[in-house]
Amino acid sequence: MAYVSKDLMKKVRENVKKAFPSKDGWKITCKRSSSFSSVTATIRKAPDKFHDELKSICVDEVSEVYSSLSKHHVTDNAYLNEVHDKLEDCLMTDEYYNRSDVMTDYFDYSHYYDMYVGEYEKPFQLSA
Repeated sequence: MAYVSKDLMKKVRENVKKAFPSKDGWKITCKRSSSFSSVTATIRKAPDKFHDELKSICVDEVSEVYSSLSKHHVTDNAYLNEVHDKLEDCLMTDEYYNRSDVMTDYFDYSHYYDMYVGEYEKPFQLSA
């Protein structure tokens, strides 16, 4: 059964701080869900390169973004794909497992994770 402990959250936050240091312009918040089954990472601030690459995949001219950071959104962009994979590695930790069997409708994860760029109340600002 998926469960996110305090110790796991501590490891996730340490991983994120190492991989995305604030001195490089990153601000990523990590929190666990109210059901204690998933970790959510939200990119609040990022370096200019991330801004530019994110603007390049936006369909419309926008100044704010609230979106999930999904493989489906960033497949054509090498830099965003790299950021996605790096953040995903941070959230999975060495304790992560997936022993699910879709054929028998059995799902067993150590924990679930979600990645976002901005939030509804506080969208990610594209304009520097």
